[in-house]
Amino acid sequence: MKLWENAWEEFTPFLRFDTGIRRIVCTMNAIEPVTARIRRAVKARGHFPNEQAALGRTRLINGADRMCTLTAAPPE
Repeated sequence: MKLWENAWEEFTPFLRFDTGIRRIVCTMNAIEPVTARIRRAVKARGHFPNEQAALGRTRLINGADRMCTLTAAPPE
């Protein structure tokens, strides 16, 4: 509760924005950590031989590697 009381003066101007603007700000705040993870992984990896390799790495970073199983051939 003390945190809210201390930050109230900085928070209340945000409430004066239109609902659409506030939604965009909140959406951007949610996207930023994902973008940061992608940047860190790309920086650690360095060069990608082609676009498919870069996209594959991005899927792994975002936990979407399970999508690859949807296109894989079923086990025999």
